[in-house]
Amino acid sequence: MDRFLFRDRRYLICASLLMLGICGCAAPIATLLYVVKGRTTPAECDLLEEKKVAVVCQAPASMQFRTRYVTGELSKLVALGLEKHVRKIEIVDPREVAEWVDENDWIDPIELGKAVNADLVLAIDLEEFQLKDGQTLFRGKANVLLKIHDVKEDEVIWERIPSQVVWPKHVGIPVQEEQEHQFRLDYLNRLAFEIGKYFYAWDQYNDFLG
Repeated sequence: MDRFLFRDRRYLICASLLMLGICGCAAPIATLLYVVKGRTTPAECDLLEEKKVAVVCQAPASMQFRTRYVTGELSKLVALGLEKHVRKIEIVDPREVAEWVDENDWIDPIELGKAVNADLVLAIDLEEFQLKDGQTLFRGKANVLLKIHDVKEDEVIWERIPSQVVWPKHVGIPVQEEQEHQFRLDYLNRLAFEIGKYFYAWDQYNDFLG
């Protein structure tokens, strides 16, 4: 449902601009153009620039059954976003990270970083995760803890606890309207975007549409 909102709102905005232009309303046109154009917000953290970075996500044992596909998918999506948007970053292949995780019972970010020759490890601790609001609606919710580990110095150099990521923001999607695996991917893309916002510039218009 939400993925069609951009198209619908774009048509609505274009129609509104046309009508306001006919009426000669300059101020509302300026406001709508601002909404269409958006505004770029700079990254909060630039520590990943010009570094070789591994991205890993883990969940507590009590959540591992529910998140058995989620942690690997989220790690990959975040890594792809960083590779696309962060200046001169080198991302460790997510498949190499996944292989190391499969071979180790406990994820030690520093040991992972050493194994894959990374400068930094972005660790995503998944503290809460769900895809449904009751039995009839898809509505994702997640709480994460983000840490950047400096492999050489063996220390955490940056840490944040983002606000809970809820999507769709206002109304869930009836379960009969979408397959669970597709909704999971849609939600993980949104969650990856919310994590990535700390490390690269982003357009506030994306949040307006969210």
